[in-house]
Order: sequence, then structure tokens, then C-alpha cells
Amino acid sequence: MRKKKSAGADGPSLKKRVGALKGDIESLKNPSGYNGNDWGSAMQKPSSQLRLVKGRLSGKDIGNITQAKWGKGNQILTLTSGANSLTSLLVWDASLQIRTHLVLPEHQWLICSGFEQKNGILVASGGLDCECSIYSLENAHNDPSAKAIADLRQHDGYVADLAFLDGGSKILTASGDSQCILWDVNTQIGTKVFSGHDGDVVGISVDPTNPSVFLSAGIDNKIKAWDMRTDSNDCSSEFTLKKSLGEISNVSYHPNGKSFVLSAGEGSIVYDMKAAAVDAEGTTVPLLTFSGDKFDDDSSECTMSKFSNSGRLLFSTYEGGTAVAHDTSSQESFCMTANRKNKVRAEFLDIHPEGYNLALGNSQQVALIFHF
Repeated sequence: MRKKKSAGADGPSLKKRVGALKGDIESLKNPSGYNGNDWGSAMQKPSSQLRLVKGRLSGKDIGNITQAKWGKGNQILTLTSGANSLTSLLVWDASLQIRTHLVLPEHQWLICSGFEQKNGILVASGGLDCECSIYSLENAHNDPSAKAIADLRQHDGYVADLAFLDGGSKILTASGDSQCILWDVNTQIGTKVFSGHDGDVVGISVDPTNPSVFLSAGIDNKIKAWDMRTDSNDCSSEFTLKKSLGEISNVSYHPNGKSFVLSAGEGSIVYDMKAAAVDAEGTTVPLLTFSGDKFDDDSSECTMSKFSNSGRLLFSTYEGGTAVAHDTSSQESFCMTANRKNKVRAEFLDIHPEGYNLALGNSQQVALIFHF
């Protein structure tokens, strides 16, 4: 099932997420103006549960880091774009802060990446070429330019997000063509298409308690829940969001699978999966709303949010470069980065699959927080 390329290619989400890729290469070299200050001196202890163990991955000699994704054990993947729009996937040993693998993708202008966390062997990337490519670290160990073991071609829009399933035998992709596709990696065939959004699908999240279920977030201000086991193409539930929330950039499940957090223009917004109320306008009422603007005037727009393993702490990055830990129990918030005057920014984050390690990153480096 193929769908004509949607207006998502011209939508606000695409402009936000990939504008830097098509911008001036000179501005790509150092977009944040980072001056090399140590993350350790800028971190503030967010609560008694958090502590910073000195560790960082530096990207100064390799280009601009745009994503960091945990793999198995101490593995962590960074998606890096360099001069002349060259991109690379770098795998690091987080405990030693050394690079262990280099993958040079065949395609450029990449937006998203992923690490298969059960076996720690497969990595993937997707972007403006409308394809998802999967690489084996076993092949890359001897040849960084080794061809992808799978090139998945069926989307008619850019690939915005991806997630490995079933130990790497399957992968789920979200696209600017308003669809999500479930793929068989071995056959490189899309086995199921999930359509129903009226614009770009910018994020997906797999239920940690039931990996057959996932959420999709679209610029149509809808969150849809899907069951991959059913024959129907209809979503199992839908959440309609207020347009005033602003641009949606990310969605992530709570560890118990009963709620989720949305990253949007108004902040980090938590919704209940089962007991969410609907207001008179037909929009879903949030359970909790958090913002970073108390720490930085430019920090109202949330770029990414994820829960800790217990679900009590909600980590968020904001447009102003601020990283905040929100306590969902006390509803207190703790700033984890210095303000922009110190040139320390947190533009993205990821939580270790075991839930106890956090990676906070900007274009120049990734800071590692262990055992929070």
C-alpha cells in the first residue's frame, strides 16, 4: 500500500527537523556556538537520586552530533553530520568513552537513527531519501563503508523515526508520507502499513510492556495507538490534542505502558492511556504538564522527553538548550544544565534500556550520567 507524498514535505515539522541539514554548511560546523566548557562544571545535581559521573563523548573532530541512542550494555550510538553534509554512525563504549565502530552510510541527509538493544549488533538510519538502511557492526568492524544489510524502500516521504523489534528481525518506521510501516528485515518487505494520520508522522514509541503495540505522533495533532497483531489498519485508540500545544516533536511511553509523554511547543505533557478525559472541544485533557521556562525564557518548547525506569523522573530537553528533570510525584523540576550564557546546551537525550543511565547531548558532545 503506497500513498502519494503528503503535504508533510512542506509542513512545519519537516522545516524544524531537517532545516539544518539543508542550511549553510558553515553554520552546521558549530550551530550552538559551544566554547568547549566542561559539562561537569555546568551540571547541577537535580535531586538526591541523580549524580554525574565524569564522562563525555566528544564530536569536535568528527562533525556535529544530532542524536545519541543507547544500545546493549555500555554501547551508545551517535548520528553525526560533518562538513559537505557527510554523515556517520559512531558506536562508543560509554564506560571508556572510546569509539569502537564507525559506519559510513551510503545515504546522506539523515534525520534519525536506532540501535538494536537485545544483541547490540544492528544499527539503522533514515532521512530525506525516504529509505531506512540497516547496518551490521560485525561488517563495519572491518570496513566502515560496508554496504547495508537491508535497504527498506516503500515510504514516499522522509523517514522521521524508527524502532527495532524482535531482536532486530523487524523494524518499525515513521514517515512524512503520514504512514508507519512494519518491516521484515530479512526479506526487506513491508509487512504492514499503518495509515490514518493527516500529515507527517514525526515520532513513534513501542509499548515497553507489550511490544506488539506502539504509539505514533503526527503533526495533525493526533496520537494514535496501534496493535501490530491485528489484520485491521485501524488504530486501537486515538488522542486528539489541542492545536495550541504547538509543534509535536516526540512521543514516549511511560515504563508501565499506561501513560505517555508528548514533547510539544507548550512543554512536556503527560497523558493517561485509559482514563484520559475529553473536554467540550473533543480534545484529550492532559494528566500533567511540565515546562522548562522557569530556568530559561526560551525553554517552553520541548524537543524530547523520556521517563526514568521507575517512571518517577521525566527528563526533558527544551528549545533553549535546557535539560530538566521533572519529578512526576512532587511535580518539582530541577535544571540539569547551566543557562545559555555558559554555552552549554542539551538538544537531545536518551535513556538506557535498563533505565538507569542518561545521555544528554548537543552538537559538540554527549554527557553521560550513570546510576541516577
